Amino acid sequence: MLRALASGTRRGGSYVGKLATAADAAACGPFGVSVSRSASTATVAERALKLTQLPRATLALQVEEATALHDEVALLSPEALDKQLGFDGLCHVCRSTAAAGIVPEEKLLQAAVAKLRSLNGIAGADAEAAASLALAVCEAGQERSLGGVLVDELCAAGVASSSGPEAISGSAAAALTLAAAVSGRSEAGLFDALLGRCSAREEDLTPALLGDLRLAALLAGTAVTSELGVAATGFLRTLCSEVLLDDPRGMPPADGEREQALTPFEKELSEVLLAAEVPHCHGARLTGMFLPLSSFARKGAFFAEDLASQAAFSNAPDSRRAYQRWKLRAVAASGWRAFAVSEKEWRELVSMEERVHLMRKVLLEPVDTSSL
Repeated sequence: MLRALASGTRRGGSYVGKLATAADAAACGPFGVSVSRSASTATVAERALKLTQLPRATLALQVEEATALHDEVALLSPEALDKQLGFDGLCHVCRSTAAAGIVPEEKLLQAAVAKLRSLNGIAGADAEAAASLALAVCEAGQERSLGGVLVDELCAAGVASSSGPEAISGSAAAALTLAAAVSGRSEAGLFDALLGRCSAREEDLTPALLGDLRLAALLAGTAVTSELGVAATGFLRTLCSEVLLDDPRGMPPADGEREQALTPFEKELSEVLLAAEVPHCHGARLTGMFLPLSSFARKGAFFAEDLASQAAFSNAPDSRRAYQRWKLRAVAASGWRAFAVSEKEWRELVSMEERVHLMRKVLLEPVDTSSL
């Protein structure tokens, strides 16, 4: 249900438009992990591991460190990647860069996948890293291709159904659950097994991971969630039904700060919506998502997609970020329509009249989320 935002304490990543400092991010993030390249002699793999422990909003404030990792890895050959990072390190670098909104180097992804497929069995620490890799590939924008293939391979290897000492942690189960949902591999049996593992290892789950599980359930749809067992259903209802999604933009703003939370592009879009006679509100929440601009009457959410709103990859600014696609799909899964305007097409127009014309055209063509 859509409701006005309630005031609340912010975590590491304040909304773009009122950015927190990196120090604030370290203090407010649920892990309290501060990552400083200059202050540490840690290896690439160790630095990447620290970044993977941060929610996306905090990573958004530490994108320079994630970018530095990406750039360092880009200089290495595939052989050097394998030798210097190992399987865990490869997976951590993939995960930390993708979650920070950076498209990982293709040779990095392929090196990690090749290493995974060379393993003699996937269990223990390897299974943990493999689950992280599956989500990383999805968040790198390959959820409908390689990401889905990896989910299939991990499930075939028994990663989701393992038990006892070899069973994956709650955090790995959460990563694999979201990877399965976004890649179209949602099945009640698989979700039951993974959510059961999350429930058994509840102490591993942070608010950010619970947000990923809520998103996974939303994208899987009622066709899947209605078939879950009592335990999995109770887990989702008790721990995930009210949690916020781990949005790269961070915690929703307090009631009196909604205007400040908008990006410059969103403010421009709001002005054009008014000129096009489209009443709308600033800062609402729909199933755990922050909607900068929305219309109750139209049951529509308006997205001004650019880097400032975390809707694009930082190293591919003309490409819609994978997490942004998942948000658009989640809007549709909630019974609403998503309307999106890219910065590139917006900046090509100068006059208010041109932008109003574009907005009226957009209103006739909501995002086809079935193709995302």
